[in-house]
Amino acid sequence: DHELIAIGKARYYGIAQSISELFYPEVRPLHYVDLNYQSIKDKPGFHFRYGDYGYSAPTAFLWIWVTSENDIVVYREYYKKGLTAYEHAQNIVSASGNKLRIRGKEQVGGVEIEGGKVSKLFKWLDIFEEDVSERRFEKTVLDWHCFEQKDGGGTTMARYFQYGGLPVRRSTTAQIEQRSQALRLLLKIRLDKKHMVTGALGAPRLYISNECSFLKWELSKCRRRTRLHSEHRYNPMEERVTKDDHLIDPLEYFAVDVSRMLLLTDKFQKIIKDEDRRLKDGRKTESSTRQVRHRTGPPLRGIYA
Repeated sequence: DHELIAIGKARYYGIAQSISELFYPEVRPLHYVDLNYQSIKDKPGFHFRYGDYGYSAPTAFLWIWVTSENDIVVYREYYKKGLTAYEHAQNIVSASGNKLRIRGKEQVGGVEIEGGKVSKLFKWLDIFEEDVSERRFEKTVLDWHCFEQKDGGGTTMARYFQYGGLPVRRSTTAQIEQRSQALRLLLKIRLDKKHMVTGALGAPRLYISNECSFLKWELSKCRRRTRLHSEHRYNPMEERVTKDDHLIDPLEYFAVDVSRMLLLTDKFQKIIKDEDRRLKDGRKTESSTRQVRHRTGPPLRGIYA
């Protein structure tokens, strides 16, 4: 029944001619839930931000919550274009509910060639850092290409994000085939698992908020690449069309990180253990509260279990 409904929607909306052409046919209505930040902000777990930069194309970020039961919820998205990395960084920090504080200035610039003359253009930027007043994030990950792309002055896009106050790290460089396999494991329906909202048996590990409209749109349009012969298309390939996938890329990066169990650092696990011990001993201090704010969930164990 699910396949027939998906085929009907695909044909009606002109997305694909058959379910086999959709790159992620595993996505079903039960993957979408009516959860947002306000409904989860006081619940234990870990929060992450994953993104991809674009100027003519949208810059896209996802906010992801991993619950204490190892369920995963994508609860917020950012989807804008036409701004610099520096401006996007400040917007993303603001969307996270945190504030920015200035920690200095930096001279940046490039080289301009006009009329055969070379002139250097430099300007001073305020360097911001994120003041974690609302939510602390375990990792903020940016597409690895941003650590290679540079402006005329040799400054990478990732550096501009950092200047804007967003402490970004490099994403995995895994290819689409490896990334998609990792995501499929999270989308897979497990018959013995209870749905985190309805409680019904048969549920995935990954859920997506209905408020993430652009991500839902991209997943509905994402289709397999096909081999071309003359004017016809034959044999779908195990690759997807790399168009309108600005939010899908970060979601796949996150899936790979989960599969490699790299989400939690040794330092963070030590903080959690220390705080658990203080709570048990009844010696909770103000400094420890600041250190582990919103980090009250247990360490991730067997995310695919």
